[in-house]
Amino acid sequence: MQEVRRFAERVRLTTNLFLDDDVPESLRTLATELDQWAEALPSVTMVFEGLRQRHIACAAALTAAGKLAESRRVLLKELGGFSELVRVAPMSDPYQALGQLPPLAKMQAAQMAFRVVSAEAEKRLMSARTRLTALSNPEERPGLSHSLLLEELIGTEMKRATASVAEAREKVESAIKTGTPIIERAKDELNTFGRVIGWREYGDLTAKSRELVDRIMAWGSAGVQAYFVENEGGVFGPFEFEQRLDLGESSLAVRNTGRTAIELFDLKTGGKLAQSDTGETTIQLPGSEEGVSYETSFRMTARCDDLGMQLEYLTRQISERLARLSKASSSTKAESWARAYDEVFSKPTSLARFTQETRDGLIERDTLVTDLKMLARYKERMTTQFLLERHCEMVPRFRKSQAETQVQLQDANQRIAHIFARSQRDMETGHPMIPTKLAADYDIQTKRRDDAQRKIDRLQRRFDLAVAQIRPRLASAALYGSATAPAPVSLTPLPQHLLDRAASLRTEALGALVGTLERDLNDTLLPAPSAKTEQATAPSEGQGFEEGEAAEVEAEVVEDAAPMYVEEVNDAPVHREAEGAEDAGRRDWVDFNASPRSNDR
Repeated sequence: MQEVRRFAERVRLTTNLFLDDDVPESLRTLATELDQWAEALPSVTMVFEGLRQRHIACAAALTAAGKLAESRRVLLKELGGFSELVRVAPMSDPYQALGQLPPLAKMQAAQMAFRVVSAEAEKRLMSARTRLTALSNPEERPGLSHSLLLEELIGTEMKRATASVAEAREKVESAIKTGTPIIERAKDELNTFGRVIGWREYGDLTAKSRELVDRIMAWGSAGVQAYFVENEGGVFGPFEFEQRLDLGESSLAVRNTGRTAIELFDLKTGGKLAQSDTGETTIQLPGSEEGVSYETSFRMTARCDDLGMQLEYLTRQISERLARLSKASSSTKAESWARAYDEVFSKPTSLARFTQETRDGLIERDTLVTDLKMLARYKERMTTQFLLERHCEMVPRFRKSQAETQVQLQDANQRIAHIFARSQRDMETGHPMIPTKLAADYDIQTKRRDDAQRKIDRLQRRFDLAVAQIRPRLASAALYGSATAPAPVSLTPLPQHLLDRAASLRTEALGALVGTLERDLNDTLLPAPSAKTEQATAPSEGQGFEEGEAAEVEAEVVEDAAPMYVEEVNDAPVHREAEGAEDAGRRDWVDFNASPRSNDR
C-alpha cells in the first residue's frame, strides 16, 4: 500500500508540470486525467487486490480440475486392469470359487496399487471441491472514484475476472460431476476387493492349518520334538534329544538349545562336533575302514511348544477373519468380478459351511494342542534323563582318564626334576644348562608334561560343561518335565520302548543319577533353596491338565514333582536352555522338512 501511494505521489509530481495554463490544451487535458488517476489510485488498491486473488483462485481451481480429470483417467485405467485380474465367473460352490482366485500375493499387490490410485483420486476430488467453494464473482463497489480513466480500467478488469470465475467454475463442476461416480465406484470396488482378499486369506489359513496338522500327524508322538539322521543309507529316526546314538564307530548325542538350535557332541571325547541355528547340520563321520567317511545330516523337527503356538495362532486368525467377513457388505456400487465372488462367499449356505469348517478345525487343533502340551512335558523329562544318563557314563570315564593323566604329569615332572638335578645352572641367569646327553630325554618329558596338562585342562572343561548343561534343567520345572506318560487323543501313542522308560523317569531315579553326578563332579547341581520355595511345594505334574486328567495323575503328584528348590514357572515349556532367548511375540514360522521315511532305531 505504501509503495502504491509513493508511486502515485511521484506521478502527480510529474503531471503538475503540465497543468499550468501555458501548457498546450492537448497536453494539459491528458495530464489532468493522469493526475486524477494517480490521485484516486491509492483508494482503489484493495479493489485490484481482490481481482488478483480471484485470478489466483481461478488458476488454482483449473489446476485442481485438471488433476482430478487426470486421476479419473488413471482410475478408469486401473479399473480396466482390475477387471482383467479375473476373467472367469465364479462357480456356485464357495470352495471351488476360492480355487479360481489368483494367488494371494498377486491380489495383495493389485490391491496396493489400486488403493494408491484411489486414495490420490479422493484427495484430488476433495481439493477440487475446496477450490470450487473459493470461487466468487467480484463484489459490487459502494462508490466510484472521480477518475474516469481509472473507472474504465476497473470495469474492464472486473468483467475479465467475472468471466474467469465463470469459466473456472464450469470446468471444476464438470470435473467433479464426471469424476465423483468413478471415484465412488472405485471405493466400493476396493472395499469389495478387500473382502475377496479376506476370503482368500481365510482359505489360505485354513489350508495352512490343514497342512500343519497333517505334518504333525505324520510325525506322530515320537517324531515331534525329535530329530532324524540321514546318510547314503536312508533316513533313520526319530531319535530323542540327548539320547545316545551309535553310528558305526561313532557315539553321538544331539542337544536342542533353542527353537531351531542344535549341538552335536562326541560322547567318546565329550567334544562338540557341530552346531547350527537352522535346525539342521551335516558332518563327516568316520567309517569302519581307515580314511573312509560318510556325509551324515542331522535334522530336527519342530518343538511341541512352537507347534502349539502356531496352531493357536491359526485358530485365532481363522476365527477373526470369518467373524469379520460374515458381516454383510455395504459396497453397493461395485460392478466387477469381485462383487460376484463376494456374493458367492457371503451366501447363507456358504457361510454355514465355512462356520462348520471353522468349528471342526478349532476342535481338532485344540485337541492337538492339548496332546502337544502333555507330550512336551514327557519329552522334556526324557531329555533330562538322557542327559543325566550319558553324563553318568562319561564323567567316571573322564575322571579315570584324568587320574591317569595326573600320574603321567607327576612322572614327567619328576623326570624333569631329575634332569635339572644333574644339570648345572648359568651363573648369570640361573637357568639350568641341560647336558647334551640328557637333551633328548628332556624334550620328551617336557612334551609329556605339556600334553598331560592340556588333557587335564580339557577334561576339566568337560566337567564344567556337564554342570552347565545339567543345572538349567534341574532349575526349571518346565525343562525338568513330567514322568506321567501322555495319552494323546489325536496323535498316535508313543512307541512302547519310550513308554517303558516311565519308571526310569521318576524323581527317585533321577535323584539317584543327580547324586552320583554331584559326587563325581564334586559340585552342586540342584539349585540353592530359597525362603519362598522352602515353604512351597514344587510344581506338580497335574498343572496344565484338563480336570479329568488332573484327577488321574493326582496320586503321582508327589512322585513326579520337580526337584526341590525349583521356582514355580508357567505351564508352557521353556523355549531355550541358553541365553539369548527371543521374544515369543516375534516368532515366525519354522519350516521343518524332515519326514519319517524310516523308523528304524
